[in-house]
Amino acid sequence: MANEAQWGSLPFEEAIRFFRGKVNMPSEHWDDFLKDTHNTAFVVAGATKADLLNDIRLAVDQGISQGTTLQISEKSLMLQWPKPDGIIKGQEIGGRE
Repeated sequence: MANEAQWGSLPFEEAIRFFRGKVNMPSEHWDDFLKDTHNTAFVVAGATKADLLNDIRLAVDQGISQGTTLQISEKSLMLQWPKPDGIIKGQEIGGRE
């Protein structure tokens, strides 16, 4: 498959372009999309609202393109989404209850 990438198979700039070429796909469960779908889709289980999924995607993009940490991305998301109840199945970003 021409679109297929494997961990560590792309130079970093190509990996960023590959990530940015993905399409947001809202999802309720981890198994809503399987296998090759993840080559072209950005999916976060439980992120069913388009604006939440976009904010998560922007945080991930910032992390991979600017080298920010998970903690910085999580803090930024929690400031934007202070009450996650009902947005990510009652869990905060990062899976803490």
